[in-house]
Amino acid sequence: MHMNRIKYLQTKKLLKELEWVESDYEWRNEIVCEADSEFINKINLFLEDHPDLKNIYDNKVNEQINRNIQRNIEQEIDNCSIPDEEIISVTKSAKVKKLYRDIVKVTHPDVTEQKSLNDYYIQATTYYDMDDKIGIFKICNELNIEYDIEDNEIELIESRIKDLKTKISFLENTFSWRWLNIEDDKEKNEILLQYIKMRLC
Repeated sequence: MHMNRIKYLQTKKLLKELEWVESDYEWRNEIVCEADSEFINKINLFLEDHPDLKNIYDNKVNEQINRNIQRNIEQEIDNCSIPDEEIISVTKSAKVKKLYRDIVKVTHPDVTEQKSLNDYYIQATTYYDMDDKIGIFKICNELNIEYDIEDNEIELIESRIKDLKTKISFLENTFSWRWLNIEDDKEKNEILLQYIKMRLC
């Protein structure tokens, strides 16, 4: 297969951008996960210093927890009533099957003992199981396996990049991210207060 050279270069650039954005998202997500526990500890310490506020806060949080438990119970009951025929299985596209076979031919442990190639095999198998064309395209680029790509598939890559950038923007606006990235103690306390007020609404 010979992809139009310009389209190939555009796709390669897009996939590199996707790879960078995925890495950036994963890094920021890990930072927020780490910051969350520290942020909640600071909230608890702040509330300990303000017992009246702590009492109001705890009551409100308990109400929310009870509502969530009830909602989850109702959802579980609803999920039990879904007929089996409505469960959709993932069907592999012909393109994913073909490219996966091409990848396996050069990466399978029975073919090569090179660990880096075996790692590509493991990644490709995960993408294949998920019917993830974009992941398969990324590995094909790394292995110089040629493939044709349609305009709608390029749009799919662009859409995934846009979606990840939206998630990154969301992470940067979380209380814990903002709190972590402010040096001034007064501003940090203001963010703690904003969070408490939000939970009390």
